[in-house]
Amino acid sequence: MFLGEIFEVFKPAKHNHQKRLLPTNPRQGYIPAITCTTQNNGIVCYMPKEGALVLENMISVGANGDAPAFYQPREFTLLQDCYALKFKGKELNRLQYLFLVVCLNKVLAKFNWNNKSGWTKVSQEKILLPFAKSGEIAFEAIEVFIRELQAYLKVTGLEDTMLTLEEEHALDIFTSYFENRGGNSVTPCNLTWQEFKIGALFDISTPKRKFDANKVRFCARGHPYVARGATNNGIRGYIEADSIFLNDAPSISFGQDTATIFYQDQPYLTGDKIKVFTLKEGRLERHRALFFIASMRKAFSSFSWGSASFKQSLLENIALKLPTHKDGAIAYDLMEHFIRALEKQQIERIKALWDQRLKACKDIIQAKI
Repeated sequence: MFLGEIFEVFKPAKHNHQKRLLPTNPRQGYIPAITCTTQNNGIVCYMPKEGALVLENMISVGANGDAPAFYQPREFTLLQDCYALKFKGKELNRLQYLFLVVCLNKVLAKFNWNNKSGWTKVSQEKILLPFAKSGEIAFEAIEVFIRELQAYLKVTGLEDTMLTLEEEHALDIFTSYFENRGGNSVTPCNLTWQEFKIGALFDISTPKRKFDANKVRFCARGHPYVARGATNNGIRGYIEADSIFLNDAPSISFGQDTATIFYQDQPYLTGDKIKVFTLKEGRLERHRALFFIASMRKAFSSFSWGSASFKQSLLENIALKLPTHKDGAIAYDLMEHFIRALEKQQIERIKALWDQRLKACKDIIQAKI
């Protein structure tokens, strides 16, 4: 079917706002403003809702040929260089729109900056959709397919990759900081980056007992045995041992002469030259821990390893650069939202790669038939 036959188009309305003066983080009374970008679900800033063209439950499309389509489940408005599409004839739900977004992005892949994806041209493109015997688009079958896919993703832990507003906000803040770092350590959200010594944040301890990898007997079940390897979260295998020797979790395992650093969410046993980092205040939530680990790896990236590096006193004095709020408190909330956003983006990339490989296999099979 031609896209122009199934979609109603909405284009940006006139307004008096300048993009550079609009806030880049959510505010009460403001709604997301969409433009032509590949990032952050198309959101670049926030516009006052009053007087704006308010849209909801639609697809946004970049008009310059260098950005994909995004599903917009919440209220939004259009800023520039984009348009929104609403299915004609009936109100679709999230799952049905997500299917159409995938189909639409395959069409948009042929456009670029020199061949812009304006609605005049895009409306003349065709997409393939499943039809029921009644002659109508089989939206019920589409929804069943998407739900089955979601069930698979849930079982594998890969479901729900849509960014929340908090995650979008955190991604904007950190992206802006990393792109403009140098000289100014204050982010647009008035976050300040400060240095904290590892010893001020973590209790560093020696494992309750060190197990020799050459003498232990690995088994199918047992407690995780963490060594200094760089793969599989440092887990070399599983061994049976008295639970009194287990190291507390959640914590961070640190290989002293390899700088292998991993988050451990289950009590574990260790080999030689492993230190255990336990957060002094609060619970070491997984996303918080992953941010800490990224900072640690950066701090140790240029470290020259030797006998001195094994000393706990040296480890305690290594400084990590972390974001803080105005009151000086570490911005754990934004750290966690930022890591969640990165995690979801990576899952989307993996899913896209899987879809690409699956299509290639289907094409090969079809060619042989």
